Amino acid sequence: MNTEFTALLQNGTWNLSHPRPNINLVGSKWVFRIKRKADGSIERYKARLIAKGFHQQHAVSFSWNIRQLDVTKSFLHGTLTKDVYMTQPPGFTHPSFPNHICHLKKAIYDLKKAPGAWYSRLSTLLLHLCFVACKSDTSVFIYHCGHDLIMFLIYVEDIIITGPNSPLIDRLITTLQDDFAIKNLGPIHFFLGVEAINADKGLYVSQRRISPIPLLSLTRPNIAFAVNKACQYMTKPADAHWSAVKRILRYLKHTISHCLLLHRDAAININAFSDANWVGCP
Repeated sequence: MNTEFTALLQNGTWNLSHPRPNINLVGSKWVFRIKRKADGSIERYKARLIAKGFHQQHAVSFSWNIRQLDVTKSFLHGTLTKDVYMTQPPGFTHPSFPNHICHLKKAIYDLKKAPGAWYSRLSTLLLHLCFVACKSDTSVFIYHCGHDLIMFLIYVEDIIITGPNSPLIDRLITTLQDDFAIKNLGPIHFFLGVEAINADKGLYVSQRRISPIPLLSLTRPNIAFAVNKACQYMTKPADAHWSAVKRILRYLKHTISHCLLLHRDAAININAFSDANWVGCP
């Protein structure tokens, strides 16, 4: 908690001000969670101060280097454009101004505008660096100049960067670290619950450590049909459905070492199938 509170103060997240009538004051609370390693063991305990937002009114193909970054206190980097007021953090009330409230200058976790403010701050920097936002997925940015190519993926505070030019990626990471508190985690190994293992053949991805069954089908497509069928009866399951789920679990237990292999192959063949007369009348 002390580390989080110190980071908030250093970031200039708020100024204390006198409470005024007719302002929309949101509460604040501490939220605790555990960050785990790829093997499921505990990496560290995290404390976050959040605003009670509900109170507001409404590359593998070419052996590319895949790098992983983690943005520390990502939402705190976003700048608010409208006035937002919050109660002082529980346990950290200013001794000289106990009745004052926090006039937020930067976004904070659980604030409705926090994700958009952080995304706006990061995307503005990337666009300034000549990246182009992908139209089909706003989490993906692409830099393409001559023979230089960088693919950039952001999911909240987790980032993946890949491309054929490692020195160019290093310069990009240095530029990002000048603006944000970023940890360079090196080659990708564990991203959003997916374990990634580099090998000569390509990249092995799996979710064998911790993952709900429906999400497992992302890296185990061989169970996708069975999982989809079982999920159709979640609102009113019977014994037969529970037996089917246990059968899936037994299969996963005995094939836990199976992974999805993304081959290092420059030739990509796409096969498509279409049933033009699906549910057609005879």
